[in-house]
Amino acid sequence: MKKIFKSALVVITILFLLCPMCFADDVKFKDQIKKEDGSLFEKIIAECIGGIAQTVFDFTTGKEANVGFKDYDTLIFNNNAENDSLSPFTADLWNKTMKWYTVFAIISSSLTLIAVFILSYKIMIAGMNTAKKNEAKESLMRLCFRWCCDCFSTIIY
Repeated sequence: MKKIFKSALVVITILFLLCPMCFADDVKFKDQIKKEDGSLFEKIIAECIGGIAQTVFDFTTGKEANVGFKDYDTLIFNNNAENDSLSPFTADLWNKTMKWYTVFAIISSSLTLIAVFILSYKIMIAGMNTAKKNEAKESLMRLCFRWCCDCFSTIIY
């Protein structure tokens, strides 16, 4: 039963993706409503709902408002380079962000270096004491984990 439901859901999703409304062709809800058979009351209700739907559709696909759905060429390749409304940063803001990133990277690196010196001192002092060795090993593991988190966080962001 679940397999049939999943298959039907996939087919319905593909059909919705292939409909002309998804490709933002010229969709006129009023013309579609007039083509349908129905009583006068049904057409009046359908035209009211269709008017709302047309307004929302026009707003979300309109180029003059610069909001809504964009085509893949604009989203992926950013062909609208002069009026770059998709980019969250201007060139000046990006340069400032990179300067602040450098400042915080230097601060973070210096704190990590201090932690390495403290850890090396703990390891030298531990000598034959097993409890201090275990504490130094745990500190080393935390330091390595912190270093890995720093490296992966820069990759993610």
